[in-house]
Amino acid sequence: MRDSMGTSRKLKSISEKHTRSHQEISRPCGNSRRRWAGGNPQKGEPRYKLPPRFRKTLILYNLHRVVDAKRLVIVEGYWSVFRLHALGVPTVALMGRTLSAVQENLLVSSGARLLTLLLDGDNPGREATAQLLPRLSRNFFVHAPTLPEGAEPDTVSEGILMTALSV
Repeated sequence: MRDSMGTSRKLKSISEKHTRSHQEISRPCGNSRRRWAGGNPQKGEPRYKLPPRFRKTLILYNLHRVVDAKRLVIVEGYWSVFRLHALGVPTVALMGRTLSAVQENLLVSSGARLLTLLLDGDNPGREATAQLLPRLSRNFFVHAPTLPEGAEPDTVSEGILMTALSV
C-alpha cells in the first residue's frame, strides 16, 4: 500500500527504523529545470549521500529487476536507470564510471549476452567507455553508442535515446 507521495508502507517502516538509528533515507528534490533544488554539491562534497558501509563496487543498481534479460543497458547513474526502466529497457547502473571485478562477475552471472554500454556524452564518459569496452568484450557482445556532447541517457530526447539503443 502506498501513501499520497507514492511511498510504500514497507519503505516508511525502513525509513523510520533508519531515522531512529540516526541514519536517513531521503528522496532527492529537483526543480522544474531538472536541477537539484538545494543547488549543486560543493566541491569535494558527494552528490549522493550513501550509508557508511554501502559499497558501490559490490552491486549493480537495478540488477535484481532484470536478472533474466538477455540484453542489458549499462549506464552511469540512477536517473538514467529510472528513465530507461520507464521505457521498458532492462538497465543497470554502475553508480559511477568504473566497473569492479565483482560487478563484472555479476554481469557474467546475470545471463545477459548483449550489453549496450551507454555512458554520458562527456569526456569522462567517453574515456570510461574506451576503458570498459575491451574488458566487457571478453564475455559479451557489446554495443557502445556515443551520445551527443554533454548529453546523458536521462536527459537526452527519446528519439536520440532510441536510436542509440538500436543495434
